[in-house]
Amino acid sequence: MKDYEGFQAENHKASEVVPSGVAMNVVGLLIFAVVGVPLGFVFHGIWGYLFHVPAMLPAAIPFLPLQILLWVLFWVLAFVGALLAFEMIRGIAWSKHTEVKVDFLLTRSVLRICHCDMVIRKRHYLAGLITPAIVLGIVPTLVGVFAGNFFVLLLGVTMIMMGADGFLLIWRLRKHDKDGFVKDIGDRFGVVVYEPVN
Repeated sequence: MKDYEGFQAENHKASEVVPSGVAMNVVGLLIFAVVGVPLGFVFHGIWGYLFHVPAMLPAAIPFLPLQILLWVLFWVLAFVGALLAFEMIRGIAWSKHTEVKVDFLLTRSVLRICHCDMVIRKRHYLAGLITPAIVLGIVPTLVGVFAGNFFVLLLGVTMIMMGADGFLLIWRLRKHDKDGFVKDIGDRFGVVVYEPVN
């Protein structure tokens, strides 16, 4: 049964929660400072280096600028792929409980592709927000540290930073009714919160 089935808006009071772009950027920088920098020191302490360029470049291509170009292209494609996967994981997690709309919302601070087109229970929404940061962020970060691959670590930390919008929304929604519902606003980043009227 979907969360919106049986939902009656007249029995709930609605309010908007719209985090600012500045706040999301601050959270992203805090994640980098608190997670990325210390793990960089841990990585260096374990492996004795952060990255070793010759080992990462395709040896079959002797021309160094072309090697570097291919390496940069590979990581750009890896980042774009991870970003799309990040949003798809959110969409899959939410789709179990509500209708999900696939659409692009791009602002100066956030890119969202999957949106909750119908109401969803707050706990299910928050679970969908945090899932990709765990799957594509925390897990690869730990793999990168213990496998000695700095760029897997870097990609993982970047994905955790990509979850800054989710972490901020989780923080902003913490005081709202645990039995409430939420729905993405759609034309801008933020949610409408529906709380039961006592």
